[in-house]
Amino acid sequence: MIERKKDNSNKESFEEEEEKEEEKKDDIKIKEKLEIEEEKKDHKKLKIKEEEEEEDEDSDKNSRKSDPIIHPKKFKDEFPKKKKLIPKKNYETFVKQPFWLDANLFEIIQTSSEEKKVKSIYTILSIWNTMMGSTLISMPYFISQAGIIPSIIILFIYGLISFYTARIVVKTGGKDNDYADTVYRYFGKGGNIGKVLQIIFNLSINIGATFIYFVIINQNLFPCIAVLLNKLFNFNINSEDLTPDFSKFSIIYCGIAIGVLIFPLLIRKEMGFLVRINSFGIYFVLFLIIFVLYIGIKGLITTKYKFDYMKNIADTEPRYLYLYGPNPSKLAGGACLGLFAHSVILPLLKNNENQENNKRDLFIGYLLVVITYLAVGILGYIGFSAKNFDGNFKDNWFRFFAGDDTFILFLRALNVFQLLSIFPILCYVIRIQFFGIFFEDNFPSYLHIIIFSLILIILCFLILYFLYESLSSLISYIGAGTGLFLIFIIPIVVNIVYYKRKHPHNLTELQAHLIFKNDEEKDLNQLLKNDISDIDYFGISKKPKNKIKEILFYTSQILIMIFGVFTFFIQFVNINFFNIKIKPD
Repeated sequence: MIERKKDNSNKESFEEEEEKEEEKKDDIKIKEKLEIEEEKKDHKKLKIKEEEEEEDEDSDKNSRKSDPIIHPKKFKDEFPKKKKLIPKKNYETFVKQPFWLDANLFEIIQTSSEEKKVKSIYTILSIWNTMMGSTLISMPYFISQAGIIPSIIILFIYGLISFYTARIVVKTGGKDNDYADTVYRYFGKGGNIGKVLQIIFNLSINIGATFIYFVIINQNLFPCIAVLLNKLFNFNINSEDLTPDFSKFSIIYCGIAIGVLIFPLLIRKEMGFLVRINSFGIYFVLFLIIFVLYIGIKGLITTKYKFDYMKNIADTEPRYLYLYGPNPSKLAGGACLGLFAHSVILPLLKNNENQENNKRDLFIGYLLVVITYLAVGILGYIGFSAKNFDGNFKDNWFRFFAGDDTFILFLRALNVFQLLSIFPILCYVIRIQFFGIFFEDNFPSYLHIIIFSLILIILCFLILYFLYESLSSLISYIGAGTGLFLIFIIPIVVNIVYYKRKHPHNLTELQAHLIFKNDEEKDLNQLLKNDISDIDYFGISKKPKNKIKEILFYTSQILIMIFGVFTFFIQFVNINFFNIKIKPD
């Protein structure tokens, strides 16, 4: 009996232990379930917070750490939201913010919608690529007109000014993708006028680009067609004569044919396939640069040169070069166009991996552009002045070669193909800008698009008819005219406003341009004290006013604007700056 009792008691204790272990396991499972549920809740909360933060960022585009110029809450009612000049619904079908057309290279630059960051070397090369455009073809001619020494000085001066104003665009633009939005922010109620002006001048430089490209396309296509007709049908067409003449086959009929062939592309809703074709354009630009450098080095080896003011005669030596040329104004206008990258500099630098290197990368990019222009221009001037070329310098270096030169015909055909892929894209962006400003819809109807495209082609045709041999003048006039506002005036005026708001003189100025954090009004009197840390957040300088620095700042800004006006003025007045007299033959 005793043994049976012991066995029973052992069984009961064993069962109790098993029950306890099972309870512990159940408790652990319950705890794990609770922890999983809590993690899920925390994850949901984080998602909600992230979504709210994204919504806050989207809804409050003006709240930037680097920008001291955000309107206070109480001014919000005074600046109600207005209709966007370019509505998203149609604008995003093609452009969608990742595509940017540079007004100088006239090339579509594709940036990631996911804002993938890139290294500094790619940012620098993108800046360089953006500015390698039509000015490159006429650079040897510009150097021949300005002379070698003034050309070096002019390109470095305009390069520094363009870098400075592009730096202003980056500094004042903050997180904006379009500088027109920045202009609007800085001028409040009057900002809408500034924004429209910014878009109109961007539109004008793009329209000027279509004229330049249409002239280059026909100058290079006509010799190709003339040689082809001469060989296939025994025609006797002079492939080097670009004079428009309706009585025979001439460049004017070539222009009409291009207009008819390209017109269906101008009324398309999308241009995606042309963007993909145009992405190979950079390789052609690099090939042209290498070819011109080769011509210059070959000329230095095979020809004797002398610095004097004599006209060059074919097949004679020495060949004469100008150290100081009779007309540097053309190079000044061309430099404005060739160094313009302000319309795309914000999205380019925004994707830079190291944002603290933006200033350095921008400077290196501009320096590379100036060096490239000087190398192509000076070596091209030397090479095309060699003894195997005639003494007449031309503003399109393709025209230095015989019209039936096989290799040059191949280069001409490549150039025409590249420009024909760019031309419809350029017209497309002009269409977006024009209808966005005046109709608030970039595709109001097919009738609107057809009429607009016809007018644009007719204008290009008229430019070709009257300025078929004035490519350099076209480049310099467009560069100086649009550069006056987009390089020399608008960024400088914005910079003056930025400076004034960052350095308020009194309580009234501070109150007018104060920033409110989290929609809470700050104590204005406390903000004026030097020991308040909030002053750093507002971007307001703690340092006392330095009158000399302030005077120097305003003086420099005014001088830059005057310099832009002067550049525009000298395009219409033939000034012989160095009193150069070219001796007779």
